[in-house]
Amino acid sequence: MKTLIPIVFCLISWSYIIISLLNSETTLDLILRISLLVVSLILGIITLNVLNGEINQNRRLSDLISFVSHQIKSPMTIAKDYAEIIVNNISNVEESTKNYASKIKENITISLNLIEEFLDYKKLEEGKIDFNFEKTEIVAFIKEIFDRFSILAQNKNLQYFFEAEIKEAFVNIDKFRLSQVIQNLIDNAIKYTEKGWVKLTLSTNANWLIICVSDSGIGISKEMQGKLFKKFERDPYIKGKIKGTGLGLYISKQIIDAHKGQIWAESEGEGKGSKFYVKIPISQS
Repeated sequence: MKTLIPIVFCLISWSYIIISLLNSETTLDLILRISLLVVSLILGIITLNVLNGEINQNRRLSDLISFVSHQIKSPMTIAKDYAEIIVNNISNVEESTKNYASKIKENITISLNLIEEFLDYKKLEEGKIDFNFEKTEIVAFIKEIFDRFSILAQNKNLQYFFEAEIKEAFVNIDKFRLSQVIQNLIDNAIKYTEKGWVKLTLSTNANWLIICVSDSGIGISKEMQGKLFKKFERDPYIKGKIKGTGLGLYISKQIIDAHKGQIWAESEGEGKGSKFYVKIPISQS
């Protein structure tokens, strides 16, 4: 099973780039994506050759993870930062150039997210994710995360609401890991909602904090509701439309389990929106 991880990663990457070629709007756009496909194919072939070599399997996988972490993520992150500078911080740049830079940034961000999910999955499977819990005021923490995604909601003309029934509450959390979960839920809500609204609410019930991310989007079939938090599970309806690994919610569940909490989803069916709940214990004075 472990050897399938890099193979699946290569197949997803190649498929994504090939599909994106069909959506190229200009010659320059097409050239950039062809170049990305060539590089991806070369790296993928090297990776698969490493897997088929004579080195010990665990050593090969460890080397592969290190290679992905440092030799692929780092230059991609730098390229993303430069694209963001072109879009936001350089004056007198032609609008067409800004559009190209924005598309480059968007595609790199998607690729980095896919890489991060595979790396986190590998760490979870090996029990190597460390958690750093600290007492945190959760209302301001969640609101800050929520505000980061407002531009994405605006770009889709979605109504975007934050509602807190409490002014403050303290919880013991790993800030980075819980942030991953909340970001994943908000990002999914926006991606899977073409029109209408996305809302995040905070409430308490006894000694529990309840976070709910809801939307008016595509909804979830009854069949998929029982599979959502399993690894590599994705709704066949959206597989060809929205890119993903099928690992985001699985990783989110492992993180919430480590916080001694619960995560679940509710939906009345396809086309009727969805609600994702996170429940974690409130710190006692």
